[in-house]
Amino acid sequence: MTYRVKYKMSSHMFPDKDDWADVDEWKTAHDTDNVDFASDVIDGQAKYKESTPTMTVESGEIYMTVDYKSQDDYNSSVADYQTARDAAGIDRRTRQDVVSAEEV
Repeated sequence: MTYRVKYKMSSHMFPDKDDWADVDEWKTAHDTDNVDFASDVIDGQAKYKESTPTMTVESGEIYMTVDYKSQDDYNSSVADYQTARDAAGIDRRTRQDVVSAEEV
């Protein structure tokens, strides 16, 4: 059964900003690394996911919804993500707070 997690994205770079116009504005503002975040970190998480994560804007705030194959895959993904990010030397630019998690 799919395990769906919705995250509220918060910015370490712009901590007081809560009026993002769209997802592209968010992505552009946070694309500051000189490493390929997608290949160094994100691609390694694909094996745990049912589909590509979706990002949305709700009242100026950014949310990301991810469908994992199971709750165990979610847990493994979180651990692997942190390890890969640290190994790539990527500073944390955002915080992802879980606002909902459920089997669907």
